[in-house]
Amino acid sequence: MNSVIVTEKSSNKKLSLDQTCSTTYVSQETCPSNCPLHNNGCYAESSFTGIFARKLNASNETNVIKIAQEEADGIRTLTGTRSLRLHTLGDAPNDECVKILAKAAKEYRAKNGQPVFTYTHNHITPRKDWGEISILRSCEDVESVRKCNSEGFAAAMIVPEFKKHSAYHIDGVKFVPCPQQTKKAESCVKCRLCMNDKKLLNSNVNILFATHGNKKNQINRNLKTV
Repeated sequence: MNSVIVTEKSSNKKLSLDQTCSTTYVSQETCPSNCPLHNNGCYAESSFTGIFARKLNASNETNVIKIAQEEADGIRTLTGTRSLRLHTLGDAPNDECVKILAKAAKEYRAKNGQPVFTYTHNHITPRKDWGEISILRSCEDVESVRKCNSEGFAAAMIVPEFKKHSAYHIDGVKFVPCPQQTKKAESCVKCRLCMNDKKLLNSNVNILFATHGNKKNQINRNLKTV
């Protein structure tokens, strides 16, 4: 059974309402152990994505390097005419996986200049190894965001709710609430903030996501943010 799904036209409405985004799903075998939401409220484990999660997690493949290579091979089959969101499910847990995907992402971008973006709980691999992937480190507290910023990463943080829909500071760190969630943009493709991590970092801006869905209360119990 495969441990990877690569989709040319994603039907995920958050990514794009008109299927102008490609995406990948990989087994949660690839998820770093430091993610507090793994098997504990993760959005990817519920709703439509949860169907993919159960299918991919049933794979016998546990070698994360082989999974990354399978994902990279799948990326090379895509047309490159759409923005590419890596890991609607899953992650890249170590340096070797990141380098495999960075090479595939570089080839993808070379086709038509479309961005490749994702989020990660891998807080070990240095920014340079991610290459042309717009990468935001996922965080659950402000101190982690500060550390990520100091190491050259823009960050994304989950909060129980937004204090307001425009940019604001939390303990001195600047955040912008996800425009798709605040309805300032209809989708990731229309927003594009997370597709340019270097611009975010240079502007000292990070992204906030508010918890939602049927696992909202479970997720909130795992957050350190207020």
